[in-house]
Amino acid sequence: MALLTVDSLLDDRLSKPARIDAEQHAEAHTLLAGKANVQAASLQVELSQAVKSKAEIDAVAPPQVLVIDAQDELAAQTRATAASSCESLKEVAESACARTAHLAQQLQGLQHLESKELAELVQSAEKAKHHLDEILEQLQRLKASEQRKTSRRQEIRFRAVCSETVVGDELKVVGSCRELGGWDTGRGLVLQTSADAFPLWTGLVTMDAPVEVEFKLVIARPSRDEWEDLQNRSLRIPADSDGPWEVSLQYNHSSMVGPKHLAQNAWPRLLGRAPGDCDEKDALDHHVRAVGQDELDALMTRVVGHIHGLSAPLETPGQLRECACFGTIPSNLLPTILCEKGNKQKMDTSPNQDNFSVTHFQTGHTLICACDGHGKHGHIAAARAAQTMPFFIATETGISHGAINEAGMEEAMLHAFQKAENDLVAHSAQHVWDVGTSGTTAVVALVKGHNIWTANLGDSRAAIGSVLDRKLTFATKDHTPQCAKERARVEAMGGQVVSEIHPDGRATHRIFSKGATYGLSVARTLGDQSLKSHGVCAVPEVAHTMVDPSRKPFVLLASDGLWEFLDSKSVVKAAADQIAQAGPATAVQLLHKEAKKKWRQVHGGKYSDDITSVLLQL
Repeated sequence: MALLTVDSLLDDRLSKPARIDAEQHAEAHTLLAGKANVQAASLQVELSQAVKSKAEIDAVAPPQVLVIDAQDELAAQTRATAASSCESLKEVAESACARTAHLAQQLQGLQHLESKELAELVQSAEKAKHHLDEILEQLQRLKASEQRKTSRRQEIRFRAVCSETVVGDELKVVGSCRELGGWDTGRGLVLQTSADAFPLWTGLVTMDAPVEVEFKLVIARPSRDEWEDLQNRSLRIPADSDGPWEVSLQYNHSSMVGPKHLAQNAWPRLLGRAPGDCDEKDALDHHVRAVGQDELDALMTRVVGHIHGLSAPLETPGQLRECACFGTIPSNLLPTILCEKGNKQKMDTSPNQDNFSVTHFQTGHTLICACDGHGKHGHIAAARAAQTMPFFIATETGISHGAINEAGMEEAMLHAFQKAENDLVAHSAQHVWDVGTSGTTAVVALVKGHNIWTANLGDSRAAIGSVLDRKLTFATKDHTPQCAKERARVEAMGGQVVSEIHPDGRATHRIFSKGATYGLSVARTLGDQSLKSHGVCAVPEVAHTMVDPSRKPFVLLASDGLWEFLDSKSVVKAAADQIAQAGPATAVQLLHKEAKKKWRQVHGGKYSDDITSVLLQL
């Protein structure tokens, strides 16, 4: 911002110490006065703009100091110090504006000055310009600071399934923003994998929301870069959004990762060998194998007691699921379990897609789990997760070794769910079932004393209440597409939420990828790989609740067969009443009876979902 550049207006003669004749003196000062008026008017406009810019900034700035020095009677020394807010800056700027206007008026009387005095005035005016420039810079910094405060830092985790790689390859996310390299492969986000995680690659980046960025996956090879052969992917996150954000992708991935595939492709950066160097058995055992049933059973033999549901080849409506038992769970910590087959079609013999598990550890912790499968192979996904969830939670939390870190419970559960997701993908590849359009919801509760940790995906829910209070203490939140937070993530990832209004007025909402026929009514699951690149994720919500044992607390885990038409508060109240009157077994039976009644009313007696409930009194 230019204030007064008087020396650019003066003739060279005015800056010389020698005196000049009267005619030249008058001519020079007339020129100075006229041009000084023009510069003063310009200064007033620019200072007004600076004041206006300042007014847009809230009064949050630290104290700033302005000093304007001018000499002689035409520019007496002035020093104004701003207070601790932007309002002080405004007063200082306005004062400087008025002072400069006064200076311009005084400049009209320069006729009697000599060249030396004019040179000193030029120097004083340049000092004023310098300090006023500093004001403008301060205002601009304050404005930029306020703009940063209105943005929100968001962590975005990229998850990509990519198996067609060889030793030396890197998988990167490269996009239009600085954080993703600005379309420069060399500066893109490098995804990481490991022997346990492969073919899953992950990477974390932090951006300021709102975010609107285009990107692609790139396999960076020593010889060349292999870009995705499709339109740019897009990511949009609004400014008022809340994480966590997870971008799930699939690229260059073999649909069947097995021994034949591995004979031709080595695992990147893991084996350290060229393609084909490893034999099939070595690769299969160490890199794509899901957790073996013998490993799962081995853990269950080391715990105090474990129960999980068994699958049956043919199941009829109302049939109860049988259990596999290991050890003995203490009677005071033995929950009431009811897993009941629904009625989904005429002459229905389809499998019950719900499953469950209960595990009691030497540390005194009890873990209960309820899963609700969906899709053609949803019963496999639910049965698998019901067994792997206690396995991974035990290893991640340290319970299996008796060295539990309760402070790190949330992170441990997040890792356990991620490993259960990876295991499900590997299990589907080994046992040849479709994990692209099949999956399961999951909810777990880890209980000891007055502490209850819960983690959930989808619409299987945990509710905590007490017999004495007959009130809801805590309930997990369902992850459905009608939830604004879930819908925002799905749509930001290119997924579509399709709503349908039924003749009875009910509305259903399902998530689709563009042009696909497979839709999903929940936004977080294990499995469902065809939708993991369109906003559906496997990140659970983890919560810690402390209860008062003297109030006779209880925790109820159930699939959406129970919760679809019954709310958490009414269920907890009804359960508390029945526990007090007739015991937990009767309470669960009556809850199932009421849920099935609601299903028949809504669907005209033709349909009811599978229902699973696990009720544990502390």
